[in-house]
Amino acid sequence: MNAVHLFVICAALTGAPCAWAADSRSCQSPVPHASVEIDKAAGGAILSYRFPEKISCFRLSDAGKVRALTWTMLTAGATLLDDGNTVVLATPARRFDVSIVPFARDGQIDRVYSPVIAFGDRRAMAVYSRYLAASEATKLVVKFKGYLPLGSSARVGRHAFTDRGDDIYLIVGEPEVTQRGQSSLVLDRATPPWLIAHAVDSVVRGTSALVKDFSLPRRLTYLITYTEAEADIAQWRGDTSAQLVRLNFMGARWQSSDPTRLADLTGFILHELFHTVNHVLAPSVAGDGGLSLLEGSAEAAASSLRNSLGMLDERAFAGVKDAALLRCQSIPGNTLADKERNNTRAAPYACGAAIQYLGAALLTGDAGGPDATLRVWRQMLLDKTGPYDWARYFAALRVLAGPQGRAQVDLLEKLVSGAEPLSSVLAGLERQHLIRRQTDREQQGPAQSAFFAQLTLDQILDSHCTGMRGTYFLDGIYTLDAPAASCAGLPDKFPVASINGYALAQQGRDAYFEHQRRCAARGQATLHDTKGAVLSIACSEPRQNVELYSFLH
Repeated sequence: MNAVHLFVICAALTGAPCAWAADSRSCQSPVPHASVEIDKAAGGAILSYRFPEKISCFRLSDAGKVRALTWTMLTAGATLLDDGNTVVLATPARRFDVSIVPFARDGQIDRVYSPVIAFGDRRAMAVYSRYLAASEATKLVVKFKGYLPLGSSARVGRHAFTDRGDDIYLIVGEPEVTQRGQSSLVLDRATPPWLIAHAVDSVVRGTSALVKDFSLPRRLTYLITYTEAEADIAQWRGDTSAQLVRLNFMGARWQSSDPTRLADLTGFILHELFHTVNHVLAPSVAGDGGLSLLEGSAEAAASSLRNSLGMLDERAFAGVKDAALLRCQSIPGNTLADKERNNTRAAPYACGAAIQYLGAALLTGDAGGPDATLRVWRQMLLDKTGPYDWARYFAALRVLAGPQGRAQVDLLEKLVSGAEPLSSVLAGLERQHLIRRQTDREQQGPAQSAFFAQLTLDQILDSHCTGMRGTYFLDGIYTLDAPAASCAGLPDKFPVASINGYALAQQGRDAYFEHQRRCAARGQATLHDTKGAVLSIACSEPRQNVELYSFLH
């Protein structure tokens, strides 16, 4: 995912508190049947809604926050109310038309998807079905020419299907579709060829590996698109819905092949691929097991797949697991719930993966090895009744770990439930010889430097901010994101090159301990940005010493 932050949705989308119009409640007359035709248009798409009888208002699905920012009514007298979920017509009519455009912040807010994604090659566009869907009272038939990533057939042509609430991208136009085994690939040919080749290779190999452990859908569709961004960046956005995995690459920097990004790129693709297990393998299962279970499993599974496929050697795999544990420790909060609240963007990935790496480390013999993470999920999903959640995860882990692993499983479960803080759980797992404390020499490594750098920045933000704030790391530089409404004494964006004379990206540990020394003396902290500007701020109370741990390798 991108190096950006998750904000409170209303404020992030509108820049102001949300106010929903009461008029929507006056639309009580149900519309039993309707249809919508989707057509390509310059910069977006046209939705043409049709009704068998004249209507005066029409209720849409509950997705109005983005809809209100991306819809323009084309029919005279038709109005989309402030809530974004209701269309009213001044004169009853049997149709109305809407222009929809891409969401300007696609990829910047987690789990908020753009209504339209234009292909760079201009052959097609992807239209997200959630925003055109009607309320549950209406049977809506969706019509378009293009590619429908549902069912068992794979063809480009005219489609008409009844919307059943599957949130999915419909490919409108004349896209290029190729087959690779049981997978269909919808390719935007504006995507750099080297990127397509690497993505396709990762998809094919990852799918083949997962099929050994799980019964995947008869057909999966991978949507690979490219968006040229104004900035010289290389970012991605991925999501999974129904039978489609979307892989969107953004930025001019993708135009040239960068071998240093291939490992992260493969991990991103395999992460999204594993979400097909979460979402599709057991459609009666809601996946309501917490964000950390969902995203952590995809992170852990992606690394395990890379290891088993020979894309990640044992030493690098060990480093990935240690890095997840370190990153989870660096996020403020004592319990998993605390960490999720304090950093919704990072905690589900880092902490969710770390817990599942710890769970896999409990398994020995035939149940252990690099595929242990996948083995727990296979055990967990044997029973397809009810929602899968952390309780089911730990039940599956107990079966595989046996009586000898019961105490360690209990500790992990206490962390998730909030009964024990992370520091106490890690100390207990060390006593039970599952992990070990790092030496001072080990704490000089790049992963440890990143850990202490994040701790230092979080400490600064915590002492100056009361609302939304965060940090991100891009191109070797940490940036403080401190909105004026939440933070006092800090600029909105400050790229931190050094703190108290120590280069943050390379000397995070030294920067952290020097910062604690100054805080104990009630001194000032000095931050330099990338252009030499200086920011002096009051230091907060010093933090306690932190114990760092590694897996036993």
